[in-house]
Amino acid sequence: MAQSKILLGALGAGLLAGCLIRMSHDASLVAVAAAVKPIASLWLAALKMTLVPLIFAMVAGGICSFVTSRSGGRTLGLLFVAFAGLLTIGAGFGMAATWLILRLWPVPEGSLAGLIAAPGPTPPLPGFAEQLIGFIPENPVAAAAAGQMAPLMIFALFFGIAAAGISQTRRATLLDLLQGVGETMMRMVHGILWFAPLGIFLLALGIGSEAGIAAAAALGQGVVICVLVMIGGIGLAYGFAALAGVDLRLFAAAAIGPQAMAAGTCSSMATLPAMIEAAETGMKIPPALAGTILPLTASTFRFGTAISGGVVCVFASTVAGIHPSAALYAMAALMIVLSNVGVAGLPAAAVLYAADAPAMQVVGAPLGFLPLWLAVIAIPDIFLTVCNVTADLAVAAGTSRLIGRRTESGPAEIAGLRDISG
Repeated sequence: MAQSKILLGALGAGLLAGCLIRMSHDASLVAVAAAVKPIASLWLAALKMTLVPLIFAMVAGGICSFVTSRSGGRTLGLLFVAFAGLLTIGAGFGMAATWLILRLWPVPEGSLAGLIAAPGPTPPLPGFAEQLIGFIPENPVAAAAAGQMAPLMIFALFFGIAAAGISQTRRATLLDLLQGVGETMMRMVHGILWFAPLGIFLLALGIGSEAGIAAAAALGQGVVICVLVMIGGIGLAYGFAALAGVDLRLFAAAAIGPQAMAAGTCSSMATLPAMIEAAETGMKIPPALAGTILPLTASTFRFGTAISGGVVCVFASTVAGIHPSAALYAMAALMIVLSNVGVAGLPAAAVLYAADAPAMQVVGAPLGFLPLWLAVIAIPDIFLTVCNVTADLAVAAGTSRLIGRRTESGPAEIAGLRDISG
């Protein structure tokens, strides 16, 4: 939280300084604001340069590891289907809810002018068929060089699946290489983010000097919208549990402890011990299942992150004056699902870039929005983590319920499952 406070302070100071410069009408101050703008652009470019290798290593390695996993057999198959379906629902819900709220509570287009407005006329977005064909890169190296993350992720998906079929020795070597690339990029990200307070201050200074108080109002509106949508996402997680036949009274009572831990730590992994204890004692899920399912969900299934990606995608494109078609938003949702595969263990800032950037690029939303969102993410992150943890528990309880109905488990295990599934 200390880092979040520093970034929020840098954002506020930058916006305030920019607004004061704008109101002063002092030509020398305006010139200073214009002079420091390239420094902010340089920092943003340094952050963007890590995205392509980080995302490729993350997705390819994550897919390969997931496909070759041998833990759970049928359980793993159920979880894979559940993850893909629920993450798609989450991304779609985030987009649809944000779109609806923005119809009722419009955000002024251009309120973040100077940062996310395209230089010159914005070219028309390609149609559905064109975009679909473009998803399969004729030359993956050229796609990577051009920073086209959506085709690169599709290539990484096929690469990870194919890598799962090679010999174990070579696969281990390849996974070590991908992990090494990912860790190297993360060290670069950490180094670049060390300058985040300065970079965000300068970015906010430029925005404030060009857009005035409207910029702060737009970011505040984005925070409120994200919190509202996340609360809806928590409700969806309870709905998933109910659809799986879980007793919601027992589920809600058992989930309170992990939810409080999630709100306090803003970390799904830090909440994992509390989730396992709640699953075994409060929900009566067999320890073998809880110990297998929950670590996998906490590290791989990030329902709240998918919802947040949908919120950011729609909000950033709307405030920039870009209005993609429903088909392009559907493709962006696919990118959100794929990017969620490999974000395990990444810090919040890296998750934000790795999970949201590919979807934003699909709809044409400018990536310059992300550093500002990073500065105000602290409050939405509380609700995002609670949503992640609630969905993890819902998937664990629902999977336990399904396995109890479809497998030849012992009488004691069935009895334990029935305590929560009714």
